[in-house]
Parts: sequence; structure tokens; C-alpha cells
Amino acid sequence: MSDYESLLNTAEWRQKRAEIVARDRDVCQRCGETGIPIEVHHRYYMANTQPWEYDNDALVSVCRPCHKVIHQTESIPFLDRDGNLVSKCGRCEGSGYIPKFNHVENGVCFKCYGAGFSAEGFAWQLSAFKKYNAERMHSAEQMPVREIILPEFKVGSIHINRKGPYIIEAVNGGCVTIRYADGKRGNLRVDVLERIEKEILSVKRVVLKEDEAVDYIKRNNLKLESDDSLLIYDVAYKHLERNK
Repeated sequence: MSDYESLLNTAEWRQKRAEIVARDRDVCQRCGETGIPIEVHHRYYMANTQPWEYDNDALVSVCRPCHKVIHQTESIPFLDRDGNLVSKCGRCEGSGYIPKFNHVENGVCFKCYGAGFSAEGFAWQLSAFKKYNAERMHSAEQMPVREIILPEFKVGSIHINRKGPYIIEAVNGGCVTIRYADGKRGNLRVDVLERIEKEILSVKRVVLKEDEAVDYIKRNNLKLESDDSLLIYDVAYKHLERNK
């Protein structure tokens, strides 16, 4: 595993990634596809900047195929702190991929591991992160771990993903049929839905449980036009999101 890949396995990056994917509503911003694995692409890299320290405008959600195409066909700028360009990786010329070696690890450049510049340039980042992590380890061990417990994925249960609340209409093995408040339906794998919901809940400060929706609506004098449990939850959820 490269130094850069190690940084992308940190809790800090996973939280930042979840924020960006949630902002983009789990939609590839390049091709518009939904319901497939989404990755977060850095529009540029900057020296002395951890992957999670970039402004949100520097990050964009893309599907895995589009992410690969971007690195194969585009040169990702690498800037110093003053915004000046730093030289590209000498082996792949900044693309991060070498097409003629596509049969080996999809052609990723083994010198920069797809970053577009020498992977050694990130060595300082990994070292700095290890030092930072060691310094906070003692206090972190004293902090309670937030356990995220999801409702059971069964017919009639309500969950959330980056498109909003949805209800499960049918269960077929490891897949479920879901319906959103606007009536749109989809068939998705339970393990994917679980992962997305945990990512969302890990960055939310306030979470509304299904059985709290009616009380929330009454307390806030919200108007209900249906007795559908999903629509009730959707009204409460959206109001809470706007006012939290």
C-alpha cells in the first residue's frame, strides 16, 4: 500500500469523503450515474495539505469508471502552498496511468500510484499523520466510541441514504426494493445501503428515528397531507435537516 493510500484509510478522510458524497447526493458528477460505487476525486493536489484538509470545492464525487478515465486522460495539477505547479510524475507524465500496462492493475502507475506525481511526495504527510495520531492516542482511548445501530432492513422499515428517506417494500435475499417519498423505486443490495446509511449517520449531529417523526411534526406544527409513514417521516426529516 502506498503512503497516499494509507492516508485515504484514515477516519479523517472517510468522514470528509462521506460529506462530499452526501453533498453530491450519491451521484457521479461526471456522467450522472447513481446506484454504483462512488469515489471522491481531488481536482488538484497541494503540498503540505492532508487529503481531508482541502476545501469542499476542490473535491467532487465520481463513479469508479469515470474516476479511472479522469486519471487516464487528464493531468491533475499538483500545487505548492503558493499555488505554483509542481513537476509531474516522470513515468506517467502526470496522468497516473500507463495505458500499455492496462493488463496489470488497470494500468495504474506504480511510481505515483495514480496520483500524477511522485508518491514519495506524500511521505511527509504520512509521517506527520502518524505523529499527530500518536499524540492524540491517549485522549482518544478515553473517549466513548459512538456505535451506529441501524434499524433492521425489513418490509415497512424506513431508512435514509443520500437521496433522502426511503421505505423497504420487498426483500429478496441480499437485495431490497425501496421507494422514495416522490414515488421513485429502486432495487439495491442491503450491504450497500447499510454502508451508505452508516456513513451518513457518522457525520450527522442529529438523527431522527422513525418512531419520533409524528411527535416532531406535532411539536413543530408541521402540515401533514397523508398518513403514509414514509411521507410523514420525509416531512419531519427535511424540516430537521433545514433547521438543525
